[in-house]
Amino acid sequence: MNSPTLTLTELYQLEWLRHARLLPNGAGLVFIVTRVVDDVEKFDVRTVALDGSGMRTVAKDLESISGLCASPDGQVWACIAPIKGKAQIAFMNPETGALRGITSLPQGVGGPLEWSPCGQWIAFTAVGEERVAKGPFDPVRTSSVKYKADGAGFVQRVAQDIFVLSRQWCEVKRLTHGPASHAVAGWSPIEGRLEMIFTTGMEPEGLDITMSVGVVDLQGQIRWVRRHLSTLGGAATFAGDGDRVLLVNPLPDSGYGEPIRLVVKALAAGEDGVAESRTDAFTRDTDGGQALSSVISTQMGMFAHRPISPVGTDYALVGCQVAGFSSVRRIALSGPESVVAITPTDSGHFLVDADADHVLTAHTHHNSQPDLYISDHQGKGRRQLTALNAEFLATRALPTVHELNFKSADGARLQAWLIRPPGSTGPVPTYLDIHGGPQGAWGPSWLLQAQALAGIGIATLMPNPRGSAGYGQAHAATIFGRMVQPADADLLAAVDEAVRQGLADPDRLGIGGVSYGGLATAWIIGQTDRFKCAIPEQLICNFISAYGESDAGRWLGRHEFGVTLKDGFELLWKYSPLAHAHKVKTPTLIIQNENDFRCPMGEGEQFFMALKEAGCTTEFMRIPGASHGATQFAGITKMSRPRDEAVMDWLTCYLKG
Repeated sequence: MNSPTLTLTELYQLEWLRHARLLPNGAGLVFIVTRVVDDVEKFDVRTVALDGSGMRTVAKDLESISGLCASPDGQVWACIAPIKGKAQIAFMNPETGALRGITSLPQGVGGPLEWSPCGQWIAFTAVGEERVAKGPFDPVRTSSVKYKADGAGFVQRVAQDIFVLSRQWCEVKRLTHGPASHAVAGWSPIEGRLEMIFTTGMEPEGLDITMSVGVVDLQGQIRWVRRHLSTLGGAATFAGDGDRVLLVNPLPDSGYGEPIRLVVKALAAGEDGVAESRTDAFTRDTDGGQALSSVISTQMGMFAHRPISPVGTDYALVGCQVAGFSSVRRIALSGPESVVAITPTDSGHFLVDADADHVLTAHTHHNSQPDLYISDHQGKGRRQLTALNAEFLATRALPTVHELNFKSADGARLQAWLIRPPGSTGPVPTYLDIHGGPQGAWGPSWLLQAQALAGIGIATLMPNPRGSAGYGQAHAATIFGRMVQPADADLLAAVDEAVRQGLADPDRLGIGGVSYGGLATAWIIGQTDRFKCAIPEQLICNFISAYGESDAGRWLGRHEFGVTLKDGFELLWKYSPLAHAHKVKTPTLIIQNENDFRCPMGEGEQFFMALKEAGCTTEFMRIPGASHGATQFAGITKMSRPRDEAVMDWLTCYLKG
């Protein structure tokens, strides 16, 4: 008897891994999973021993919980939980799961939570009281162009500062006072040195998006490590000796698409001291390996982790990406460069946590949801600790996976994956799914949408065109100044390859994507009528309006095109999908999130109006309460289900109707 395929309802009922941390002294690990019960997400807290035995549910059906971590002595678990309508620090009893609220800040608290090595302090973030809105009408007045940030809101209301909580007295002390937003990156491992490294974002100075790295002590005294690094992201932590700092960031004066490196900097060298790259050969010899980068996953964005340098070691454990594969590697911090994989390198492996003896990782593949694995620092003794949905998934027919390695029209080497309905033979309806970024990448990873589409007989094609991360600077930099070219040719070449191999039906092709994927979709349907339908999501269609509307608009103009409005108006319009919208004939469903500051609502509205005026069949879906990417990569939420149903409905209508 043939097994049934997965349905969207079943996918929402699966258990989803949300958080995991090692417990002290080899006592095991604690992790959080979510389940949807009567359309409401519920949170369970579980523990398991490091040999995989003794799985136990500590707390069940919680409304919400995050940031769970044990004190160094293991006697107290701290977490963030809703207390009287606000996120507050609570202590959880490790035996009973009972919660006891500790803080009562009117503005609530943020995470992650970080215990000091002595176990007497918990570092966290919170909005300063002076930033809290005084009433329902709280106008924003600013001189900074960076006054808003996607996923956060208006900076003057949400920028975080660093606080500490005394375990003994349960008193709260504030250490920083803006104006940028601060994030705790870890305590010093040196005994008696009560200071922590932190990063800043939402820096109001200047016109570019920057971050800084500093060290702050319990008196609020700050020593800056690096100031105003030009980046949209990055990470920092202490080396295991406590005298050096690890930074994950493009090097100063890096060219477009330059792989992200792990660099080491001595604290004593001061702000202007030299930072040494420890991954130059790795990025060169692997044709583009990146430190702290990983493929796109429905869930694993929650586990993006800064490097971990265990106390007393001279190496760091780092998540890396090469081509479309993610792995965890051990990188030497001095001496000859050494980058050694401690997980397999042909799949999706993510760094979760590490202590003096163990490394906790998560593994996912196209047909397996993330599960937790443990090993030593060399990757030896690796064993699986969880199998959250294995028993149920064994009763379902799962998709077949094809890895495609091929060439674009100009000979560029490309990689893609095709997720086909189980048991299918011959060409099938196929949806070209374009990833975000453009410096993102697809790879072996569980993706809810691909599973749902396979269940209704539609394949998903996921290429990594030029511009994608993990394939070297030349691969990424080819689109500089053009944004969508030659990526558009690469994407169509992937479709050609799937058709050539008899896997995709050339007469039943759809196209779509999120963020850059939405932009590329809107561009391509203005150049060709090849696709039966399109779903651009969270898109930018007009680089001129986005220059001022988007929280990263000027960054896009300067970084992706190398121009400003003054000297690049014509170029920005030339590569805007809106300039070609009058030619679109493809039935198009536009999906835009109302709280998206990266790709604002007006971008979707402009494209919708242009398609209506062009006489194109089109619909527009607004999703309230959602920021950028929240409907795909923020876990199971109330806002994601209507979006998923709309996508399946549109593709069913045009590819199977």
